[in-house]
Amino acid sequence: MRRFIAVAAVAAVMVGCSDARTAAVSDRITGPSFSQGTPPPPPFPGAGSGFFATDGGESAAAAAATVGSPPDPCRASTGLQFSYRYFQNKPGNNAWLDLDFGGSKKGAHFHEVSNKNQEKTDGNGEISGLSGSDAFTYRIDDASGSLLPAVQDEGSRVPRYVSLHLMGTLTINGQSCRIGAQLDLSLFSGE
Repeated sequence: MRRFIAVAAVAAVMVGCSDARTAAVSDRITGPSFSQGTPPPPPFPGAGSGFFATDGGESAAAAAATVGSPPDPCRASTGLQFSYRYFQNKPGNNAWLDLDFGGSKKGAHFHEVSNKNQEKTDGNGEISGLSGSDAFTYRIDDASGSLLPAVQDEGSRVPRYVSLHLMGTLTINGQSCRIGAQLDLSLFSGE
């Protein structure tokens, strides 16, 4: 009888510790499978140029200079050279644009959602440069405008031109102020 109990105990331990498959592997997958269907395309890289100016930028400074008063210290404008990555996950729906200004300059990131229920563009990051002889940094808090191709080369998935209105904080000559800005970009497609 002792042998029977010992054999039964060993058998119970073996059954309890065994790694028996209870269902096929394909039946146990619960998350999304990226191996089925067509994956989204990779982001399109490229280079571009553009122009940044705070609201009232050059025209306000010129007007102040003509009447003899000093220009508003919360103004900046500069030309830009950058590389970018553009991604659109569904034509006419979602778009992302990441700008890299290279060197010590910061980058900027923009995202647009556009569908029948919602249309919103947002942004963040920093633009740094020289406005005349003054170094400045503009921290982007929000953006409006469109990243979706309105003007586009035939067969291209990247817009040729993007115009965004920004809201953020400009720091120039040791002073900071909250001000809007215009960012106009020409994208040269790398596809």
